[in-house]
Amino acid sequence: MTSHLIPLPAEHEAWIDKFFRFQFHGRFYVTEQQYRTYWPLVDGFWTHRRKESHVHGKFITHYYHCCLSPPRLPSKAEKFPSENSSGKSRVTSYNVAGTCGMKIKVIEPIQQTQSPVTGENAKFWIFEQQIKAGEVLCMHNHTIEADWKRKRCTFLINIIKDELAKGYTPGQVKDRLKGVGKVAGYERLESIGGAFMKRKDCANLAKGMRLDIRKPAVGTTIHDNWDSATRFLLDNGYFCETLMSTNIKTEIAIKAMVFAHPYKLNFLILHGYLTLFDSTHKINLHNYNLFTFMGREENGIWVPAANCLVESENSDILARCMQRIYEWSDRRWRMQYPLTDNSAIEKAAVRKAFGGEGFLKSHLLCTVHSERTLSRNFKAGIDQESFNFLRYAIRCTTETQCLSLCNDAIRAASSERKRDYIRKEWLGTHTAWAMHARQHCQILLQNTSTNAYEAWHGRLKNGAGLKKGEVSTHGIYGCIRTVHDCAHDVENNIESARLEAKTRKVTLTKTYPLLAEFPYSIQRTIAIEESKVATRMEQEMPPPVRELDSNTGLFTCNCLFSRRYKLPCQHIFHMDRASISSPDTNTGEPDRILRNEVWQRYLNRFQTGGTASYEELIPENVDTPAITKAPDPGRTARVLKLGEVNERIRSTFYKLEEEDSQLSIQLLNDMEKQLSVSITARQDPLHQEHAEK
Repeated sequence: MTSHLIPLPAEHEAWIDKFFRFQFHGRFYVTEQQYRTYWPLVDGFWTHRRKESHVHGKFITHYYHCCLSPPRLPSKAEKFPSENSSGKSRVTSYNVAGTCGMKIKVIEPIQQTQSPVTGENAKFWIFEQQIKAGEVLCMHNHTIEADWKRKRCTFLINIIKDELAKGYTPGQVKDRLKGVGKVAGYERLESIGGAFMKRKDCANLAKGMRLDIRKPAVGTTIHDNWDSATRFLLDNGYFCETLMSTNIKTEIAIKAMVFAHPYKLNFLILHGYLTLFDSTHKINLHNYNLFTFMGREENGIWVPAANCLVESENSDILARCMQRIYEWSDRRWRMQYPLTDNSAIEKAAVRKAFGGEGFLKSHLLCTVHSERTLSRNFKAGIDQESFNFLRYAIRCTTETQCLSLCNDAIRAASSERKRDYIRKEWLGTHTAWAMHARQHCQILLQNTSTNAYEAWHGRLKNGAGLKKGEVSTHGIYGCIRTVHDCAHDVENNIESARLEAKTRKVTLTKTYPLLAEFPYSIQRTIAIEESKVATRMEQEMPPPVRELDSNTGLFTCNCLFSRRYKLPCQHIFHMDRASISSPDTNTGEPDRILRNEVWQRYLNRFQTGGTASYEELIPENVDTPAITKAPDPGRTARVLKLGEVNERIRSTFYKLEEEDSQLSIQLLNDMEKQLSVSITARQDPLHQEHAEK
């Protein structure tokens, strides 16, 4: 039994003697494999004192002293009080320091070097005794058993930890490693210094370990792990269901688990205007991919509202999971703008799940992933011009300009294959990746990438204790526990944000008192933008000139911040600063632009609170998400129709503005006349009857 518990490497006794008796072996070289194999058997003999890095970074020198060497004292150490030698108020037991003067030096290679013995190029560790000038070879003044009694080696410690991780008690681990009294088992343990192992050693290691219950127990099948995960979700109030789908090409059944908490579904119901979702890989040892659907709550925090764990990425099974989430929400999840990376599976799944529902408007693509795709396909210098045209096309705000840049990129392409690629993947799908298709909605302008999901992805990796590129050792149950714990952390962040929205204030409120009435998330956004004015003034930039809108009484600006938030931007704040320095000649008081009545007009836009005020589809007077009555689907269609009309008007206006300003002026005049007639007809019943006749 202990032969499996203590897998000793070959010739381990000879290597232990070699690392202990340096005075007989002198300087010797060890390969990387030998170092990893045999050094953990003897590292308990030595105490690491310091290390030095080579000036050119070729190697690192480690200095070790025997673990029974005299203690180190600082050069300016104060004498201990006379009552006891330790300086403590009470005497405690401690190990008596030895008198061994054995010291060694270990040179760790950073680069491959040539061995003077074999001549091959590899990484070689160099071991030699540390001897100062005028000194002679030193020997241990004690036996090897004395070192083993003082300190346990890493090899034995790792074996103890592995047994503790299986759920055994410290006493059981000690008995198992000692072969339960069998001579053969005790001999193997004794050969690596385990003769002095006590139950207290196992108990101390158990205190420093936190047993990971997310790892599947030995002998547990994936079906048992799946059932444990399902019971955990149901016990914690989740909706949970196992779905099956068959791949048409391979005729292989694909398994999936879809789950969502009723409280989290409210965020998709109330804030599902824009839904962000993607997959997380390597989150469990069975290679199941985790898809998370996220909605943004009123304080700007993205909430993981629903999840599905699929055996492989397939559009059919993903569409079935989305339909099940849609049914759990009482068919009130209106995902009109899904935002994903450039994944064909995700786009096909959305189309299969919600293509016939009528509320799906457009599938948006992450701008960061779009730019990465652009860089990946246009790396060569001959396509640099096409790359620049398409990169500008992503950020332009008018459809006319975007299409023009795409056509310029087609003409500048180096081959017919590149031109066909631009026509199909870029020109034909410009409404998915270009910014001109998002100008009608501030929520879409504020969220143009999947960075929020990448943050959730990092939270899951940290929760599972993974580094970059590592694969989780957790099973399905452990993966579900990780998702549950991370989602609970997000809930805590939501509660903190809601409290901050009512209590915290930014420093800028001392200059603009009415700013304190805004939610804290909006205050912080405005304060960051106002801080940019200092940079403009340091660069001696003149105050900008912006026109006053006679309808709203606010200065309008066409910068990205103004289009995103409809709030005072750095240009408006710069104008306000300039108005303070130039007071009115009649009154002597500064004619400020951002007066209290102006801030009140901005404040009227945030009656619902937070960033939720930008979403036209959210029901009014909702403080906390709760499943109440479903929103009017007719109102949803009407609001979408209004957005389409506004988008067409804006696109036509900018197109005429680029051609001839007189045409754009004529368009505005005609629209104003028609709109006045239509409004008057609906306000005056007699006029309405006359218009019908």
